[in-house]
Amino acid sequence: MARRTTTAATAPSTIAAACLFLATLTHAIDPMWLQSSYSGGENPPGWQEGDSPGQTVFLTDGGSDVSGNYQLPSCPTILIGSAQVNGDPDSGWQGLPTVVGMDLARFPLAGYGDAVLPYYIERGKNTMNIKRALVVQPGKSRDAWKYGNLARNSMICAAANDSAPVNMDEVLVTAPMWFSDADQAAGAVGETDVYFKSNRWYEGGMSRGPGDVEISSVTALDQFIGSFMNREVYPNLETVVVLGHSLGAQFAQRYALMRDAQDGDDRVRYWIGNPGSFAWLTTARPETIQSSCADSYNAWPYGGNATDPIRQFPSTFKDEFEGDWSGVVSRYLTRTLRHAQGEADDGPGDTHCEAQAQGSTHLERGQNFQSMLECMDRGRPGNIVFDYIPDTSHQDYPMMAHPLSQYRLFLETDTSTGDATVGDEATCNAATTTTVGDDDDDDNNGAAGRGRTMGAWTIAAGMALGAVTVGW
Repeated sequence: MARRTTTAATAPSTIAAACLFLATLTHAIDPMWLQSSYSGGENPPGWQEGDSPGQTVFLTDGGSDVSGNYQLPSCPTILIGSAQVNGDPDSGWQGLPTVVGMDLARFPLAGYGDAVLPYYIERGKNTMNIKRALVVQPGKSRDAWKYGNLARNSMICAAANDSAPVNMDEVLVTAPMWFSDADQAAGAVGETDVYFKSNRWYEGGMSRGPGDVEISSVTALDQFIGSFMNREVYPNLETVVVLGHSLGAQFAQRYALMRDAQDGDDRVRYWIGNPGSFAWLTTARPETIQSSCADSYNAWPYGGNATDPIRQFPSTFKDEFEGDWSGVVSRYLTRTLRHAQGEADDGPGDTHCEAQAQGSTHLERGQNFQSMLECMDRGRPGNIVFDYIPDTSHQDYPMMAHPLSQYRLFLETDTSTGDATVGDEATCNAATTTTVGDDDDDDNNGAAGRGRTMGAWTIAAGMALGAVTVGW
């Protein structure tokens, strides 16, 4: 696919607002958050005895924290470093860190015995004042503490804006912890904590425990988000933002597809940053499909086929995906989705054959997914937006702390940015089939698929279900 420009899918009014936001990052914030109040290395506001090491003040020119992040030149505020943790994501985390200014709580999962979902939540905020709750997903490393902290750092930066400051008293950052069986073996998982096989949580997988409890990560997140809809606790809540970067973005995108219609859906929006792959909405692909995945390229979590014998689909959603895939897609297209792609994110990400059929890099897959939407019936609706972040690769904090992303995360209230965008007819109609190539044929790999037009997109869950053709 031809590379898109940064503004290809961003409304001009939004760009203007973001530019104003960038130009006016000054000092409309308590001085305790400003870099000018520190020399670097001090304990940040909210620090308590017993907080995990690593969480000191970092300045723009003060190096990187343990996660490799640093404060951006556009932010006059401090960056609170990420916590150091015992263990690692491969062999498992041995415990959870104590995060500055956040509590580690456990959310009871109704209908699943004593099972709970651990999560981090900002400490000391008055729920009566909260208008927006961020539900931050972790990355591949299941590092909820890191991503909750990054979202908070971005919020602090966004609050230092004289023209359109974010009121931190009205925003609540939370970060669910999705444990794996490796974490359970290593010792981090509590007796009643839910945990999953490897990283299957990102695709809506079923838990492996505690005990014989089986709950989908989607169901757990449904309940967690539902707690913010309680008007007795959060009487002024207007918006819940489900956000993630990389694998967390993969979960956010798939969650938007799997979440059924619920009360308060009009208050839920999604921010999807640099996902390694997508759950594709159609059976066609923009790249040549290699023979090794000719039968599985559209299997979940890469597409809507819920019947693949190898890839186990979450039983909770199987009937709906098998019986009404077009309805699932139609529901998805009504959701408020904000995609963010780094313009320099040329890394391969997910190297599975199924992901390679979507594009060879994070950026290409995002561009191709946008084109797929625009080539569907009625085009890409105005409630689905793509932002392209300049001079940024697969970098979580620079993606989240870019002024346009900050506007999406902390300020934006509109659900739609305008009319639907329909793809170029010549591009959309040039091909009508998906090509299967030979794994050993270099001409069918990588760049050979790029530039391929996507043809008549088809919504289908699998061969046995037939297809619903989407026209123009």
